[in-house]
Amino acid sequence: GKQKKKMASRKPASKTNSVKLTEKPSTTKFNGCEIRAIEMDNDTKTVVTSLAKQLCEIHGQQLEEIASNLKLALDEKYGPTWNVVVGDGFALNVSYEQDKFIYFSIPGEKEHYIMAFKTYEKYEREKPKG
Repeated sequence: GKQKKKMASRKPASKTNSVKLTEKPSTTKFNGCEIRAIEMDNDTKTVVTSLAKQLCEIHGQQLEEIASNLKLALDEKYGPTWNVVVGDGFALNVSYEQDKFIYFSIPGEKEHYIMAFKTYEKYEREKPKG
């Protein structure tokens, strides 16, 4: 019979999530934000939304500054590798570490949509034979 290959080192399977702003997902209010999709514990959710709100107040419409500063803060607090997307329109399909994904908006004169998710530091891949 066929044998299944065993991997020497196996990380927990990452989850995949697709989010499009046009889908108008249902929202939950939290910490002055509207949570649109989440797989994250409450402590991390509080930190991410609080940091994002502070950065939006400091940087206004400088979306790159908001994204890069939030990413740096999350990498420092929780370890690499965090990814942050900030904008007013995007569609993504991302893979992320289990329980490390949030997509939310911060209401205001110009609403900011923010997605933050953690990916594994490195993926172990099989070396090609030959």
